[in-house]
Amino acid sequence: MQWADFLANEAAINTLTSEQTEAFVESLKTDNSRKNKIQLANQLNITKSALAKRMTEVYDNFAKSCPELLEFR
Repeated sequence: MQWADFLANEAAINTLTSEQTEAFVESLKTDNSRKNKIQLANQLNITKSALAKRMTEVYDNFAKSCPELLEFR
């Protein structure tokens, strides 16, 4: 299984919206690991604040089963 496939599967299991899934998968792709939030937001064609909102929602969703993720918000 590819990393992006694994992330997409985790997004589906955790019932992320399509926008949240896109931000989640893109932000955790290995080739995006060195990009800052502005670069990643630009890649997704959204604002930095929209990316932050989506990722906060993602962390909140995953924190239900993994509370330590709340530290990353």
